[in-house]
Amino acid sequence: MTGFARLLASIGLILLVTPASAQEPPHVPGELIAKMAEGAELVQLDAMLVQNGCVRKGIVEEMGLILVSFDPSIPASEMAAHLEAQDDIEFAHPNYLGELGFVPNDTSFGRQWHHENTGQLGGTRGADIESVPAWDITRGDPSVVVAVLDSGIDSDHPEFEGRILPGFDFWNGDSDPEDDNSHGTLVTGILAANADNAFSVAGVDHFCSILPVKVFGGRSATGSTFIVIQGLNFAAGVDVINMSFGFPPSLGLELALQNARDAGSILIASASNDGIGGADRFLPSASPLTISVGASDRRDVRASFSGTGNALDVVAPGVAVRTVRWNDAGDTTSSGSGTSAAAPIVAGIATLLLSVDPTLSHSDIREILTTTAEDQVGPPGEDTPGRDNFYGHGRVNLFNALSALVIVAEIDIKPGSDPNSINPSLEGDLPVAILGSDSFDVADVDVTTLAFGPSGASFDHSQGPHFEDLNGDGFTDLMSHFRIEETGIEFGDMEACITGETLDGTFIKGCDGDME
Repeated sequence: MTGFARLLASIGLILLVTPASAQEPPHVPGELIAKMAEGAELVQLDAMLVQNGCVRKGIVEEMGLILVSFDPSIPASEMAAHLEAQDDIEFAHPNYLGELGFVPNDTSFGRQWHHENTGQLGGTRGADIESVPAWDITRGDPSVVVAVLDSGIDSDHPEFEGRILPGFDFWNGDSDPEDDNSHGTLVTGILAANADNAFSVAGVDHFCSILPVKVFGGRSATGSTFIVIQGLNFAAGVDVINMSFGFPPSLGLELALQNARDAGSILIASASNDGIGGADRFLPSASPLTISVGASDRRDVRASFSGTGNALDVVAPGVAVRTVRWNDAGDTTSSGSGTSAAAPIVAGIATLLLSVDPTLSHSDIREILTTTAEDQVGPPGEDTPGRDNFYGHGRVNLFNALSALVIVAEIDIKPGSDPNSINPSLEGDLPVAILGSDSFDVADVDVTTLAFGPSGASFDHSQGPHFEDLNGDGFTDLMSHFRIEETGIEFGDMEACITGETLDGTFIKGCDGDME
């Protein structure tokens, strides 16, 4: 009797007692993910699989993971146990099915409360991520790449124009990750929709590059563990990877997450929509390799569906979050709720942090997010002081996170030197004051790094800088001079911003609000 025949016989006896398949989490019938043992040869492995009624259907060589198909009438757990007994297999488990995290309700909102909550629609003023002041520090950088592992992207939507890199569709096995569900498009819109274009919505990051990786397909957005493993392998090494989905735990998916982390990627995961304990029940959220994100509403109340647990790191707005409308190039919007909406907000914060300091690691990003999150904003029974299982370390705050990296200095265009009064066709001198305060000592500024925003404006070393209390508030201020050397500059249309560094290398940015 062959090994396969013995397996069928043993399964027949087991099934008389209890149907193991009824106890297994949802998975693709007749498929397993297996890890090749060290030193195993493919020819030998394939022969062993055939002998046991299986066929190798796919492989991720970088991790030694294979997709195995077999008779779907055989319970996957039984076949997995049988293959694990073979010398060529390290582990095997079902090819689990996963779920995406939010369903759009196509309701348009007048404002995106998650960016700036003024109390609209019954919300609580300030229950937001403070995007508006944060965007004075940075709005992103195209050199930073975020991979969105999801149902693909609406590639011709105006809100993604000029931002999309060549991705891949692992569901259909081609290089066209077009979204046929909507989920991936809406997630990407929350994260990275174009801004300041008088159209639709604004993402968290306005300039990062987008790598769409389609791992869910069809109108029902079906996805399997092996397809996600392939997607993670493809995206490994990209700056940030957003994962707004959940799967039953498996060694194969953990290995793929570890591979992506080892390649330098920052991993953001939705904490599931499974409520109490949900953050600990599903991958990738449950893995310590990811930053797990729950959802809160416009009143800073945890969403009832938001996954909780030991794995939860932070929460972010995730109820009625306004984003782009899928398959509609018009000036329209939609909104959705779920931890799928919260995760891309945190992924956008991560890409903005990298736009300021591209050397930040996953651990650095996690520390910044958790130490700058707003604690005790929710009901006291859940959002207790310090970390808790309902809010993690608190609701994320973009401005606080960026301020951990950047000194936000106040600057002033000195009276009598309004840039609009300078003839754009002539050279001119522009005095700019960097104002000291009780939290910022201008003596720490490395004056050699100072730069003024407009192209063609250069620091004029011949005139200073010099230090004095310019506004009589008792704090020393720094007066810098910039030489306007390029003709045709239209100052009236510019934001007056100065950048530089402190002597210890901390980035400084300040903008004159009167010039916006």
